[in-house]
Amino acid sequence: MGKNNRQRRADKRRRQHRGRVNRSSMPSGGDHDTGTTDWPGLIWQLTHPLSAGDPRLGERLHDAHEHMRANDRDLTDRLLEDRAEQLLRQMWEHGWQPHDAIEITARKLSRVHLDLATSAVAFFGARAGNGADPPPDWREQIDDLVADDPQQLEHFSLARLALRAGASRPAMWCAAIEWLHLLQSVHAISEVGSAPSTWLKGATFENVPADHLDPKILTKVRALLAKAESTNFPDEAESLTAKAQELMARHAIDQAVIDEQGRRDSSARAPRPKRFRVWIDDPYAMPKAMLMHAIAEANRSRSIFDDSYGYVTLVGYSVDLEVVSLLYTSLLVQATTAVVAAGSRKDQFGRSSTRSFRQSFWLSYGARIGERLNEAARTSVDEATEAHGESLLPVLASRQEKVEDEFRAAFPMSRTMSKSITNAEGYHAGRLAADQADLATRRTVGDESRSA
Repeated sequence: MGKNNRQRRADKRRRQHRGRVNRSSMPSGGDHDTGTTDWPGLIWQLTHPLSAGDPRLGERLHDAHEHMRANDRDLTDRLLEDRAEQLLRQMWEHGWQPHDAIEITARKLSRVHLDLATSAVAFFGARAGNGADPPPDWREQIDDLVADDPQQLEHFSLARLALRAGASRPAMWCAAIEWLHLLQSVHAISEVGSAPSTWLKGATFENVPADHLDPKILTKVRALLAKAESTNFPDEAESLTAKAQELMARHAIDQAVIDEQGRRDSSARAPRPKRFRVWIDDPYAMPKAMLMHAIAEANRSRSIFDDSYGYVTLVGYSVDLEVVSLLYTSLLVQATTAVVAAGSRKDQFGRSSTRSFRQSFWLSYGARIGERLNEAARTSVDEATEAHGESLLPVLASRQEKVEDEFRAAFPMSRTMSKSITNAEGYHAGRLAADQADLATRRTVGDESRSA
């Protein structure tokens, strides 16, 4: 009997709760009592993961908006804004960086969601440390987000975003809820920097050497690569890309010598390997990631591909990772131009074989680029050894060992990635394109007669 009474009381509570939910989620006619509506409860329901993909979301929000008082609308804004901050903070603690939150939004949602995400990530990302200064890499990401609109650091307001986008309040709420559903769906990813909860107030970063490419070298390299990407003459692209690789490779080796000398002559902290994330665009993300791997390997770095989201994590010294990033970007443009120029393909039965052709093209291109870059890397080391002496080799070996240690610590369960080449025509076309992007570095760095 007692059990039946408990059961009846439980049933009564469930009916009462269901009645409250129904009243809040579907406001009724003109005599609706706005003073008793549970707007926080409604927002909680709509932002719950189970409501993701609800085709009536816009209708429900519009109905709710019609019965809201002004302060109810402001409250709804604040509830959604607070939820955004909460979810972003959770992401920061699980490996995500500001740039990553923007990337995943751009891949999954629309331009409206991306504008919303940019504003929210910039505002809350700048405050992620609760008063502690963020590391330089984090600061740079925030600065990039607000480069066109620094005022985003001063506020995050859904009402303001709706006004700027020319959207209704319910439409902006709908966009915000869809974005929140995305944030709730992501899982932890590999760390490339420290989580905000580990930042210390008053911490300084000035005593860590910045082993970056020299700005003058960087400017010249970017100009060379831009010309290589824009020319229609393969031989000219080859020469320009080779010159860029030559400048960067030699500068990176010289920087390693300078770092080692500084470590010996002072108590300054020596640079250490770092982790860096690069998002790879579809289509053919895996072959493109293998191209990245080939470039990284030739520049004393390591890479690993996460195919669940489509990004590569690089491990290496900053100066080497900059070389990898710049080369990858340029070679990607050159390869894309070549594969598009090759056009579509059909097999002997008239069926489209364009996808297998392009897949094989990218795989062959990356493999050949790896061969050429490794040849170039050996030449650069030989030339640098002549300039610095045999003492250079232990320095490079020590840096390589530290990179390997960092990689194993970050990814103890990594495995080799492979992909089959299924289209012979695509294989030969990719290899030819890689040969035309030849990166031989046998020229003398200081020979200005050949500089672009």
